[in-house]
Amino acid sequence: DPSHYYNQGTVLGKLGRYDEAKTEYEKTLEIDPAHVAAWNNLAYAYLRTGNLPRARELFTKVLTLDPNHQDAQAGLVELESLSRAQEEDSP
Repeated sequence: DPSHYYNQGTVLGKLGRYDEAKTEYEKTLEIDPAHVAAWNNLAYAYLRTGNLPRARELFTKVLTLDPNHQDAQAGLVELESLSRAQEEDSP
């Protein structure tokens, strides 16, 4: 049942334990590869741990599965803002 792993990932993410949350979301997706919320939360976990390229890839996947997914759209906006900030801070 993917909901167990998904729920574990959600709790871990809320606690800021993103690496552990990623593992739970990945387990969810092994069972249910079409679990849009797990893909989205996995993208946010990568975003929160600073892996912007992987987060972008995953948010794009979410939008492929659900083109109107507002959380994924918001995630990409946040990601672009972080990318610009990092570029401005680079020498």
